[in-house]
Amino acid sequence: MPEELKKIELDTSFPPPATASKRRFPWKLILIPVVVVVVIVAIIGVMLLPLGGVMAKAKDVAESGKKAAVAIKNQDLVGAKSGLAETRGKLKILSDEFAKVKPLKMVPILGSYLSDGEHGINAGFAGLDAADKAIEALEPNADLLGFKGKSSFVQGSADDRIQTAVKTMTALLPKVNEIAVSVDKLRTEIDAIDPSRYPEKIGTTRIRQQLVASKEVIENAANLFVNAQPLLLSLPKLLGEPNDRRYLVIFQNDKELRATGGFMTAYAQFRMERGKAILEKADDIYALDNALKKKFPAPREILTFHKGVYNLNIRDSNLSPDFKNSMQMFETIYDAVGGKEKIDGIIAVD
Repeated sequence: MPEELKKIELDTSFPPPATASKRRFPWKLILIPVVVVVVIVAIIGVMLLPLGGVMAKAKDVAESGKKAAVAIKNQDLVGAKSGLAETRGKLKILSDEFAKVKPLKMVPILGSYLSDGEHGINAGFAGLDAADKAIEALEPNADLLGFKGKSSFVQGSADDRIQTAVKTMTALLPKVNEIAVSVDKLRTEIDAIDPSRYPEKIGTTRIRQQLVASKEVIENAANLFVNAQPLLLSLPKLLGEPNDRRYLVIFQNDKELRATGGFMTAYAQFRMERGKAILEKADDIYALDNALKKKFPAPREILTFHKGVYNLNIRDSNLSPDFKNSMQMFETIYDAVGGKEKIDGIIAVD
């Protein structure tokens, strides 16, 4: 047999080639996130359990608040004080219950509503603080103001109601600054709530509209107690409490141009007596000019635009667009009117 055709013996001593191992699916990569999600959902579920308690406590607060509101409406200061104290206690319980779900504020969407709930609770405490300070100011004068649960304010005449309101404002003056701080806090908390997040209504209850209306009422109250506080402090005095005030109301014809808004065509004199306006006299503006005891030389404006007029009449004294300056000129001439009475202020009406 030729050399090249010899049988080649294969060495079988070599180990057999290793068989390829089967590739296993990495289940851990799926199981770990799933377990994490399940744990998170379980935690959230457990934390959501107190939400039922929160809703129940919120209803308790609302019921107590309604009772306090009825007492206030009935001018029952004792009942109002008791109702507000009860409401504060229920609100504290609600706040404690709400604290159990506060960690959920990090959850998208739900967190926004929980933040609103927190702002609402804070606003509730601020509102109660303002009400408590008001009652503290009114309590010493409860008998004088008629706050004994007889609803005389609602049943009385318009004049009686105004006079009671003026007396009430006077009693509140010592606490106005403290009330303003609480009302401003109330406004800040309510402003943080976005009504657009809420539906128009749930069933027959209007939700968004009530939120918007509440924000407007609180904004108006804040403007009164915070922004217009100087006016509020002066208002009882301006309305004749405790001493009468006398005002001259000037009626301006805005169809005949003048610097302050129109030609002064008539006037009325009122006396304010604890909020009640009493008309003392009314007449044509020419009656004041006819009663002048002296003449006043016409200024440049009159000489330039009123040809042939060389005296300054009281009816032409509103030459400056600065109302205060015009009325100071008016008063200078008015002091020369025979039979005139001292006035405490001038109001112009177009």
